[in-house]
Amino acid sequence: MFKENIDNSELQIYLLKFADKIVNICRGDIELSAPFLSSIVNTLLAFESGKGDQTSAANEETVSQACHNLWQSIRQLMVTSDFSKRGNKVITRWLAKELNLLAEQLSQMPASQE
Repeated sequence: MFKENIDNSELQIYLLKFADKIVNICRGDIELSAPFLSSIVNTLLAFESGKGDQTSAANEETVSQACHNLWQSIRQLMVTSDFSKRGNKVITRWLAKELNLLAEQLSQMPASQE
């Protein structure tokens, strides 16, 4: 019934689509954690920069699209009034942490690379 050897990209696609469905179904009752947000953004950035899993181009594009769709659902959730106050705090703290890390990385970069 199931394939014994599931391709890693197929599993990624399935999990990303599953997470997307959960975000859309649970809209006001879901709380996203900072590690989850970081994982999604890092995965999306990896595919955008071409550093994603080196699978077939078609599978890589599909994983990238599934990740992009999940991020779009999360963004839509964040701008609606359905999102909880606690969820907004998590996202605000996560965003502040990511911006601080970016600022630290830029301040440590030599002037010639800026």
